[in-house]
Amino acid sequence: MLAVNHRSEKMIRTIVMGVCALNLGLLSACDQGAEAQKQATEAARKAAADQVAGKDREIAALKAELAQLSEKPAATTQPQSASPAGPNLDAGIVRAAATHAGVTKVKIEADADGSLRELSLYHNDEAALPAPVLALLAQQYPGAKIRAYETEFNRAHGRLFEVEVLTKDKQECEYSATPEGVIVYNECHIDPKTLPEPIRKAIPEAVPGAKILEAEKTTFPDGRETYSVELSAGGKVHELYFEKDALVRHELVITAQLEVPV
Repeated sequence: MLAVNHRSEKMIRTIVMGVCALNLGLLSACDQGAEAQKQATEAARKAAADQVAGKDREIAALKAELAQLSEKPAATTQPQSASPAGPNLDAGIVRAAATHAGVTKVKIEADADGSLRELSLYHNDEAALPAPVLALLAQQYPGAKIRAYETEFNRAHGRLFEVEVLTKDKQECEYSATPEGVIVYNECHIDPKTLPEPIRKAIPEAVPGAKILEAEKTTFPDGRETYSVELSAGGKVHELYFEKDALVRHELVITAQLEVPV
């Protein structure tokens, strides 16, 4: 009886395996293991997804708590509006304006956006100039008489110093140099009648009815030349700057008062 049952069981398994081999898609012993594995995998995936979602909720809660802790306590008084940011004057010029001897004026040149292009302090304090700058006098204008000095901050060159002189032939000139004594430019007053013809024609077009107050010619070490013309029209003073006979800058001169700490 046992032998018969064993043979019958073996035969049944053979038949079932044959059916599986024919891919009849019957849910039997051959695919029960695969189905169970699929269900286990799906359950594991779902558990992992649930775990990640839980961590995301924890992180979101911690971020909200951190943001709340970072908030400043509410002000108990009426808050004051913040002061608008503005351009700063060069600190060295401000100090020099209060300490240099014979200070006569401060000249500020600004661009349309409010940025400062140049800040100049006019004074008579020879001791405030570096020795290399003073040593250039004999080289640039031999026998000239010093009239005044300038301490400048120039956006393009940084700290500069100028020496204004009256030359032996009575010409008003000045030279500008770095603290190390490197010449940046030379500038001299000229007769407005000697201005190049294109510049003389451009002046009335830029400022109709203007009267020329003075004209200057600036020469650079590389041979480049520029011209500046100061004009009066309608009770206002204008400055025109020319390079290669073309007007490159038109400025209005405004009288100002500067207060500095002592």
